[in-house]
Amino acid sequence: MKTKTKEKVYAERQHNYKTKKEEIFKKALDSVPTTDKKKEEQKKKA
Repeated sequence: MKTKTKEKVYAERQHNYKTKKEEIFKKALDSVPTTDKKKEEQKKKA
């Protein structure tokens, strides 16, 4: 007996993956010095 549809399971997995990815990204940004952040922003704009 299936309690969840495939769509719901897939959506939950995608959501969990997205939130984990965002947390890792925020931690990475916090660990980078501000001077490096400015350089990265300039590269993106160029």
